[in-house]
Amino acid sequence: MSSVESIVSALSELESDIDSLSSKVDEMKKSLMVHSEQEISNIRERVIEIAKEEAGKIMNISKEEAEKESAKILEEADQNLTKVRTNIESSFNKCVEIVLKSVFAGKA
Repeated sequence: MSSVESIVSALSELESDIDSLSSKVDEMKKSLMVHSEQEISNIRERVIEIAKEEAGKIMNISKEEAEKESAKILEEADQNLTKVRTNIESSFNKCVEIVLKSVFAGKA
């Protein structure tokens, strides 16, 4: 075999090896891309799950605070209603007297 033939043969083998490596690199790239997309999808799902959990916690806390506030408002309203009723009851007789005096004073 002549030196030219052995160089050509070596170059041919080298080219074949390069093509094989290039093909393997392309397969690895595809595999890496698929794996990356799966990981991104998994992470996205986990982030959504965490966000839902946090939103639920926030809503529960807000609901509890709103219920406490509404209970407080209801209690204050009941106290005010009691005060109004007490004032009406304590002033009722005076109001009747005033009305009777003004009715009878107009007839006199």
